[in-house]
Amino acid sequence: MTDSWQTIARLAGRLEDHSTLPREQRILLQLLKIQEEAGEVAEAVIGALGQNPRKGHSHTWEDVESEICDVIVTGMVALMRMNPDGAEAVLARHMQRIADDLAGLTTADHIPVQPTPDTDSAPGMSWIPREEWIKTQPEALIASCVVLLDQQHRMLLLRYGPGHPNAGKWWLPGGMVDHNEDPWAAARRELEEETGLELALSPRLIGIDHRVDVEGTGPVLDCFFFGGILNDVPTVRLSPEHDEHAFLAPTELSDSILAARAKTLTALHAAVSSESCVCLREGLPV
Repeated sequence: MTDSWQTIARLAGRLEDHSTLPREQRILLQLLKIQEEAGEVAEAVIGALGQNPRKGHSHTWEDVESEICDVIVTGMVALMRMNPDGAEAVLARHMQRIADDLAGLTTADHIPVQPTPDTDSAPGMSWIPREEWIKTQPEALIASCVVLLDQQHRMLLLRYGPGHPNAGKWWLPGGMVDHNEDPWAAARRELEEETGLELALSPRLIGIDHRVDVEGTGPVLDCFFFGGILNDVPTVRLSPEHDEHAFLAPTELSDSILAARAKTLTALHAAVSSESCVCLREGLPV
């Protein structure tokens, strides 16, 4: 066993010694820890690029490297806890399969993953096989929602009707982005389909939310747009998906009546007031 795997074995052993949960639960929590660490990588990248409206440049590329190492270590620990006697061999076999696949590729099968000369970049970026690069990319659904306010700055919410999985619950107008459709176009389409209202032509993004797994569909990236303040009481034409609409203030919201978190809506309402954009993870501000 190499020095790295010896360290992993010691770490896995310590975690096992300090846990009183059944083995299945211990393994499950360790596997979920991988996703948590991957989220830390994403946060570090956003911070290194200075794309967090609230924190600015909060991380360096060295921080990104460190977070990536945490993902690798967490994965190795998970493998060790699942297969204490064969973890090292399992990874070695997997790496050999990758090496064998690469041996059959030509230079034409590779794509450059390098920054253009006029952009900032992370250190150490180089060429990788296109087939392997594609496998590393996340497969996520994209959704768009619209925040509309009345003259009292209350949010327009729609109630899901009978037969819907969220029947009786309230949420913003919105839905999934269709093929060949951008998030803003999807927001305008969904609002028109669900309420009969039309958005202006100029988009204003007020929030992004990343949810790891939504009812078994996998990751979802939610884009929230501000649709403006309505001058008059609108005539809302509901779709068959909904059976009621209402304008609610942040103080009237609670998780019990909503299809998702109340804190998501209060954060979006605050972003409208402050003319900012909020970054969310699982519906909560980062």
